[in-house]
Amino acid sequence: IYRNGMTEYKDRAAELRRKADEAEEDGDLLTYAAYEMNAQIMNELANQYKDVVEQSERMSTQRSIVSAEDLLTRGVQQMVQGYAQLDLGCTMSALLLIGRSYHIFHAGDSRICLAGDLLRQLTRDEIVYTRERGNIRRKLANCIGRSRELRLSRLSGTAEPGDTFLLGSDGLFHRAEEEELCQKARRVASDAQALKFCGEMIRRVEQLGERDNISCGMIKLRA
Repeated sequence: IYRNGMTEYKDRAAELRRKADEAEEDGDLLTYAAYEMNAQIMNELANQYKDVVEQSERMSTQRSIVSAEDLLTRGVQQMVQGYAQLDLGCTMSALLLIGRSYHIFHAGDSRICLAGDLLRQLTRDEIVYTRERGNIRRKLANCIGRSRELRLSRLSGTAEPGDTFLLGSDGLFHRAEEEELCQKARRVASDAQALKFCGEMIRRVEQLGERDNISCGMIKLRA
């Protein structure tokens, strides 16, 4: 309702300004002043509605983020209870898109990247390196399942039309070439092509000898 009201008042202001310009050209300064004054009033009303719309959108976004975090927390708690006797852990990179913004919830070394001319990693690999028996070993500094407490890194940003998000486990990004990922991702133009892309990339890194688990997902925003 408020968004429609904002648009309506903006349209009225534009129409009044058009009439004011016509009156000024005709030399009718009194009519010009009346139209100009009313146009300013319409603009002020439109701006008031705009403030309400923006505040509503911020509240809606915040509610969505809180709901997502609550859902993730309850899901993890159920998983931990189900595997309470096992020393297991898993990574997670979740992407929530709301309008023109993205929100990432992350634990471990799975990744979310933006694929353009170059591959830009949005998440940070939560790992540590330790020395064991003279060898350097790579270990997860954070993961899901080994603790009842859910520790998630959070990141937000602006999503632009045409943006391509790639989600995958470390097994995918260990072997896949950045240039190949970006080139093939740019050619994706439908859901079917996105599914084909993910399948091809998984098979590609398997052929390259990757032994770690491999997952691949894509979200491409329509331009």
